[in-house]
Amino acid sequence: MKKLIFLHIPKCGGSTIRDKIIQRYSAAGRVFKLYNDNPRQDYYTPRTLTKFLAENEELPKTVKSIIGHISFEELSLLIDMKGWEIFSVVRDPIDRAISNLNYMRINQNHRGNSHAMKVTENSLYSYLCSLDGALQSKFLGGG
Repeated sequence: MKKLIFLHIPKCGGSTIRDKIIQRYSAAGRVFKLYNDNPRQDYYTPRTLTKFLAENEELPKTVKSIIGHISFEELSLLIDMKGWEIFSVVRDPIDRAISNLNYMRINQNHRGNSHAMKVTENSLYSYLCSLDGALQSKFLGGG
């Protein structure tokens, strides 16, 4: 079995890939999960992964998949990427931005909720124009 890294770009169908494919077919301890804004008991953030690696020097040999909201560049600074198959899913950037805006609106505890609630039909175009053009490319190693 090849070792697999899935760079999960938010609002690009990644939860389905994570839940229905990667985790479903991986035994316990074989998937290393990295989610910056959704830490759970067995989820790591880049900061806690750095701490884990400082204490353990490397990932457990049982780990066959890494998934999460982390950029290629950030992950490549933490682990040796040789020997890993790496993939991601991208989406039309406008559709992705609107989907993310709606997600922030319906999730009252999301850190962007108050900002998202201020975007109106009249200000949507300005909102979309103000976004960094690298919405998806930052996850894939773009600047």
